[in-house]
Amino acid sequence: MSDRETLISPAAEGSQISHEVVVESSCVRARDGISLATDIYRPSKAGNPVSGAFPSILERTPYDRTRADFHKTGIYFASRGYVYVVQDCRGRYGSEGEFGFFTGEGNQEGDDGFDTVTWLGAQDWSNGRLGTTG
Repeated sequence: MSDRETLISPAAEGSQISHEVVVESSCVRARDGISLATDIYRPSKAGNPVSGAFPSILERTPYDRTRADFHKTGIYFASRGYVYVVQDCRGRYGSEGEFGFFTGEGNQEGDDGFDTVTWLGAQDWSNGRLGTTG
């Protein structure tokens, strides 16, 4: 076996598409009652979410969760057995409240992120494993 063959493995070829995808819109309530607009891309079969718990990937954005690039990302991950969750930051697009950018007085990004991760971990489709992107 050559060195080149040793470096190539099935994992190096990338994950395989194993599911259809269904998208659900939801609102996550922050600790102060503000509603954070959230889209959930879940593995599915015949238009229904697959039962069971999956690892999740969370992306929070001030750039509109409904953009085509987020949709493509959601399809990519959910079709490969992950739940992809994309959320508008406070005060942006579908989310309530005032946007405090990422620093400064009144900024809630840390608390909102924590509240979202807590919510995500409590969902029946979550296996408790979480990654973030963005």
